[in-house]
Formats: sequence, structure tokens, C-alpha cells
Amino acid sequence: MHHVCYDITFQGLAHGGCWPQTGIYWASHRFLQAMIEHVPHQLKWHWAVHRRLAAFGRNYLHDHRLPGQTEVSVYGSPWLPVQQGRSPEWSRKLLPVWWWDQCRSTMPRLPEKTLYHSLFLPLPRPARNRARSLPRVLTLHDVLPLIRPEWSSRVGVYRTQKTVASIRPDDCIICPSMSAKADACQAAGLNPDHVVVIPWGVDDPTTFVDEPVGPLPPAVTKPYLLYVGAIEPRKNIRHLLDCFSAWVSQEGFDDVSLVLVSPPGPMKQALQEYARTHPVLARQVCWLGQQPSPVLGQLLRQAMMLVHPSLYEGFGLTVLEAMARGTPVVASSTTACGEVADEAAWLVDPTDAEALCQAMHAIATDVGHQQRLGKLGRLRAQQFSWETTVRQTLKVYQSL
Repeated sequence: MHHVCYDITFQGLAHGGCWPQTGIYWASHRFLQAMIEHVPHQLKWHWAVHRRLAAFGRNYLHDHRLPGQTEVSVYGSPWLPVQQGRSPEWSRKLLPVWWWDQCRSTMPRLPEKTLYHSLFLPLPRPARNRARSLPRVLTLHDVLPLIRPEWSSRVGVYRTQKTVASIRPDDCIICPSMSAKADACQAAGLNPDHVVVIPWGVDDPTTFVDEPVGPLPPAVTKPYLLYVGAIEPRKNIRHLLDCFSAWVSQEGFDDVSLVLVSPPGPMKQALQEYARTHPVLARQVCWLGQQPSPVLGQLLRQAMMLVHPSLYEGFGLTVLEAMARGTPVVASSTTACGEVADEAAWLVDPTDAEALCQAMHAIATDVGHQQRLGKLGRLRAQQFSWETTVRQTLKVYQSL
């Protein structure tokens, strides 16, 4: 039986409200669930968490009923302040300190021949007192803060720099797309031979065919276009708002709304204020916070289309989830979105306003486009399964 230890510090932070539950969180969480579901007897589970965030990690394990809850190892300096009893905002302010300490910390004590896998955060240093350091795996979702630091927060740039700096020559890196791998090798100087591409998965599209139509949030009226994700510079939401406003104004679609599902943040607040000053946006844009998985599934399924004009993605999980439900998708032709969607979505240059307006209009007015993209989307989504992700990850583990 192989022993594997997952660093769940990030999962605990997001579960505890100190970090947005964006695509990276849900992809990592679903990956852990899939590993446990598909290989319950092949691996012995261990969990690692920074000692000053241990309560977050243990709550995450308990609330999601993950196995091995007693097998939690801690690492990190004991002098850092404890998060317990503090607000999420207080914890967020100390994240750079914890990440700095994480890179200085040695790996927790684990059984011999245990493989260590971090799904997001920098890798702790190997313990010096071991004859042979434990094999280490890092999932590197993207290196956007190194490529376009102006699109990232200072904390994001710092974390990415520390994550890359924690990589050693014999570590194995997993990226979710060829695009993410190319960027990581170029911007971070990684050896391509040590970087493996393992795409994220999606639930079986056939399970959504007979799924009953459920209620939507009261603020949502049909028909609607949908965006799901964080609101950050790279997501290109101001461009989406302007294109939506121009399209509905020119074509007279007074009954069509744009629903944006996203966690709170300063850029979301700024765009809400911007929308209030424009009559069309004030009337036809619906702003929602993060939604429970069943509600989000209904929003994806009942949308006229998903619109995702992102300037940069390491994978684009929302695009895949919409296609799995047969929902037409308009997505960027650049970076990983085009790679994931391929010919199953209407791909546009994310900076071309006319192209985005044309795509929205074509899908909204042509049932043939809706049916064609819905069918192609389901077929494309069938090529991405969590079982395949697990199988490919196990091959990586076995090679180390």
C-alpha cells in the first residue's frame, strides 16, 4: 500500500472563508474526492497543514467526511499567531507571513516512503535528518502572477514566487493544461521533462441528461446569460458588461439578463458601482454571490449560454462544467479555454467586442446553434473524467 500525504492548508483556508472558493479550490477538492472514491484501498491517506492553520484543515476534513482525519501532520514555526478565534479578514492579512514560513519549514514527520503532494501552496523543505527525502509533487495551476503581475495582487505575486522557488530539480510538477505547462516552463524556468499535464475532470455528462429542473435564486429571471468565477482583471468582466449592454441595446433584448456568480471582492464592488450608472446594466444585470453546488448546477443548466471571455486561464473548469450540462458556451480562444473547449464552444478573441456581441446574438437567436453547441459540448466533456485524472495521477505517483 502506498502512503500519500496531501497538504490541505489551502483547502482549509478556503473552506473557512479566508480564501475565495474559486475554480482552483473546487478542482482540488473534487480531485481529492475522486482519489478517495476511485482508489480507496490502494493508498494510505495522510494530511498536512500549517500548524497555525490546523483548525481550518481539520474542519475541512471533518465537514467533508474525508478519511484519515486522525492522520493530520503539522509543520511551520510555532511562533506565528494562531488563527483560531480570529476573523477571516485577520487571517487573510497574515497569509504572506504563513507562506513565507511554509517555504522555510521542513516537511512534517511522515512514514517512510510517503509521497508528499501540495495542491496549491509552496512545498516545505525536505527534512534534513532523513537518509532519503520523500518524493514531492506540486500541482501548479498557472503562473499568471509571473507573466502579468499587474493583473494580480501583491499577495498573489508573492505566493507564486515562493511556490516556484520551493521547487527542487527532482520534484514532479503537474499542470492542468498544455498552456499552463508552457507558461510554467517559460516563466519559471522549469524543466519540461519534470512537468506532467493532467487535465481536471468533470462529472459524467450523461448524469445531467435526466436531471430534474430545479428552482433558481429569486433574483434570477429567464432567459439569462451566465458568468461564473472570480471578478479579477484577467477575467475581463468590464469588457463583458460593455458588450452585453451594447448588444441588448442594439437588438432590443430587454427581457434578457446577465447573471454573474462570483465571490465578493474590491473589483466586483467597483463594477457594481459602474453598472449602477448605466441604465441597461442597472436593469438587466443580476449580481449573485457564491452559490451551493446544487444551485450552481441549476444555473449552469438553465442558462441560455455561459459567457467566459477571460484573458487568461490555467484550465477553465466552469467552461467544462457548462458543456457537460449541454449549455452553449462562448469562451476565449486564448490560453487554456480554447484548449479545453476546442471546437465545442464558440471561441472569440477576448479583446474583440464585435466578435463577442456577434457570438451572443447568434446563439440567442438561432436554435440550431444552441442545439449544435449543446451536443458538441456534451461530447467534448465526455473526454474529461475524474477517473482519468486519478488514473494519470497514480501513474505519476508510481513513477517516483
